[in-house]
Amino acid sequence: MRKVLTYGIGEEHWQILRNLFPDVLLKTAGNDPERTVGDLLDHQTENVPEQADTEFLIFSGWQNDEIGAFVSRLRNEGYGFDGILVSETETNRQWTLRTLIGETMEEHRYFRERTGLIRLLKYCETLDQKQISQKTAQAVMTAFAALNDSESSADDLKHCGILLAAALEEDGLI
Repeated sequence: MRKVLTYGIGEEHWQILRNLFPDVLLKTAGNDPERTVGDLLDHQTENVPEQADTEFLIFSGWQNDEIGAFVSRLRNEGYGFDGILVSETETNRQWTLRTLIGETMEEHRYFRERTGLIRLLKYCETLDQKQISQKTAQAVMTAFAALNDSESSADDLKHCGILLAAALEEDGLI
């Protein structure tokens, strides 16, 4: 059976989910962050929606294309979901809700910083190389190296983006 475990979804969004997807077992994580994801998915939970800064939808028994269709339908129906989507895995079933939220928030931050840095580098590719100072060229090389280093953290990528943007600004290119 397909399930969606929610966290941080307020009452209004909970009702939208229930109305749009009556055939999906919707569950709320509630306010017990020390329960495991597997326990929350497999056992009765109180379906009392809770509001949090970031909304989470945790999918159990779904294929990636089904999750994409689910989110598209939400957006088409006016639910401006901008939270975090998580697929249940054998590993994260064992995690507490607190651990899952922490891990996925950090992963989300990493990919947001990575995407921003890639956009900035793509912009640099459009520039005339004669306009770029040595400082900017060095910042570009450092950014490429950070993107290719599997040990780079979200903070590393953010730092590279800040340095590159500052160099481009000094060159009068942004």
